[in-house]
Amino acid sequence: MYELFQTIANTHELESVFRELKLLTIENMTDEQYIATAWLAFTTGDQVTLKQTLLHRPDEQIKDNSLRANMLALRAVALFGGSISKSEELIEEALKLVASSKDDILKGNVYMSYARIQASKINLKLAATYYEKAGICFEKSKGSFLAVMAYTNQNLNLYAVSDIEQVRESWEYHLRLSDGRYWDIMNFPLALTYFYEKKYAYASKLLEKTKATIDELNYPHMHGAVEYYLLLCHLHNNHINSAKNLIETFENQIAHMEHFISYQFLNCMKTEYALKNKLRVDMSVYEQLISKAEELIEKGFVYSLLTAVHYLIESEGEARLIDRLFEKYENFSETVYPDVRTQMKRLHKKWMNTKAEENYLSELTDREKEIFFDLTKGMSNQCIADKQFITLGTVKWHLNNIYSKLGVSNRFEAINLYQTIKSKLNSDEAL
Repeated sequence: MYELFQTIANTHELESVFRELKLLTIENMTDEQYIATAWLAFTTGDQVTLKQTLLHRPDEQIKDNSLRANMLALRAVALFGGSISKSEELIEEALKLVASSKDDILKGNVYMSYARIQASKINLKLAATYYEKAGICFEKSKGSFLAVMAYTNQNLNLYAVSDIEQVRESWEYHLRLSDGRYWDIMNFPLALTYFYEKKYAYASKLLEKTKATIDELNYPHMHGAVEYYLLLCHLHNNHINSAKNLIETFENQIAHMEHFISYQFLNCMKTEYALKNKLRVDMSVYEQLISKAEELIEKGFVYSLLTAVHYLIESEGEARLIDRLFEKYENFSETVYPDVRTQMKRLHKKWMNTKAEENYLSELTDREKEIFFDLTKGMSNQCIADKQFITLGTVKWHLNNIYSKLGVSNRFEAINLYQTIKSKLNSDEAL
């Protein structure tokens, strides 16, 4: 019974099984072959085959409960982005169909689908529970690769709720699964715990192992988050060439894919790289980040918003937009990864300090601000006049206006006041 799914459970060579199935015509497939094809299309990121398969055979034609439950679960995951209510209806029906069945790969697939949907709804603890249930089902089917995938996602959801110790305990417990080359995938959530602790060198080594395994297994849909965090580690470690090469490699790997999230990760990576190296951010990349940031965070993807906020603050972007993105983030701040919360908190402090500095100088005209900042750099009145293309008398007139507005008597008091404000703001930002 379910020999094909058992074969899938016992191999990590899913691509080869998938290629053999695609040689068959959909009309001549058994129900098991048909559903396995759909699942493998989903697993390998083949959106074209997935769409063709989902549209071909009505669910009611599939009589076996476990097989039908798998098709319902797959439809539920595929529909979630467009019709949440229909997706929830399908997944609940799938759970009922396998409720009394034994723990096997088919039941594990349904649990995995339910976990994905709960994760998308930001029900992260419930998602972690069902990823673990799926992993148990896969283990009982001797499907180590699928079990590793389930337990990896379990730990990612545990990390998202800041249960770092549980992530490490789970990682150590599941060392018993390290009987294949895909074990290193489970290093990803472990790497995040070290990234959160700012141990970037160690995190980088674990992420490199994870990426190497994903590359070797040739599962392009698994790319995205691993590369994003690896890029951040490279940037923190000032490994600029490694960061540049990573972006180029990642872009080539996803070039043939219809996987929107992977491209959003790529946009985030390009933007962070540009900010680190003080390069111009491509406007098409920026527009894609901004246009989707608020929508995607509602589906659990925060990185577009995080990167957009970072870029806007560094580039002195529109204040109202920055405030709106922070306000949007606040609705989901307790559901994102702890390292993201830390980054957003730092950016928010920086933004508040920027606004405080602007308020401090709010009474000055634009020309007065230019002259004031020249003053704080230690420039003499004559140098300021030469730079601003104005007379020495005009400089003195502007300075008197500046002193009056700031409540100081001379340039030394003005500079001391500015340094005091900057010192306080920098101190607050470092907290």
